[in-house]
Amino acid sequence: MRGSRPDGRTRPLNRPAGPAAVLWPADLSIDHPVSNSSTIFATECAFQICVQSVRPRVNNGVYYEDSIDWWCNFTLQTMPTNYSLLHKDNPVGWRRLELSPPWAEDHGMQPGQTFGIASSSLSSLTGFIQGIFAGSVSVMSPSLSILPPQSMYAAQDILGSIFYGNVSGCADEHDHLVCAANNAAKAMTKTLRDSAFVASRSENTTMARGRTLIMVNFVRIQWVWIALPALVWLLALLTWIGTLWKSSLAKVPRWRDDILPLLFLYREGEEGKPEISGTARSGAEVSVSCAAITVQLHTNDCRYRLS
Repeated sequence: MRGSRPDGRTRPLNRPAGPAAVLWPADLSIDHPVSNSSTIFATECAFQICVQSVRPRVNNGVYYEDSIDWWCNFTLQTMPTNYSLLHKDNPVGWRRLELSPPWAEDHGMQPGQTFGIASSSLSSLTGFIQGIFAGSVSVMSPSLSILPPQSMYAAQDILGSIFYGNVSGCADEHDHLVCAANNAAKAMTKTLRDSAFVASRSENTTMARGRTLIMVNFVRIQWVWIALPALVWLLALLTWIGTLWKSSLAKVPRWRDDILPLLFLYREGEEGKPEISGTARSGAEVSVSCAAITVQLHTNDCRYRLS
């Protein structure tokens, strides 16, 4: 659904709904009342039912929509091909509006796909447009008289809003009718587009075609950062292996096989402590006692023993 403005020439418009027009006198005031010599500005907006091919996208949480093409040529089907499809409330005939764009998958649809609106929906849509965009506004300070032709809900408020420009997004617009008509066309378009999602209860219903990109979390390993720790670990391993190899060649006992270093472990911390007999011995006395002891070192198959 979109609003269009005629170019001033007399020509028929392919539209199912009547146009919305407004006549506005120039320099309207108490000093310049409307007369046969008054200059009248006329604005007309035609509502057309069209099929639009769009390419929606979302980038960083912001929704964008690019228009690809429009198709507004329609046909009115007065009778169905299958007479069993006749509506029970209208057994004489069934009328519907059909649009068949010559598009393919590059426009987001299958070849030969048809769009349409039933007669009841079309009649309701036409009556709604004619009801809210009709009437007259008379101003006589300080009063404002709004006369809608139909007693449709909110018709009087809509006329007053168009007159004052009190419509969303129309405060800075010079032509209030065009802005209000565009807002109405956008609202009806959204209703028709959302109807497939509201009415469908099947997950397999084809409502749109294309590709969808979603946000996912993944872990990526940068192997270049693990090279330095691995190199340090490898050098430490080679150093340890080389130390073992050198010790084996020199037949130096390893710490785990030699008990001699454990004999004097923590010996310095025991100086001045009382022995079992209750008398304390200094480090000098212990050294003298050790010097008086005679021991013999025995070796057998790289094993050492003191006696």
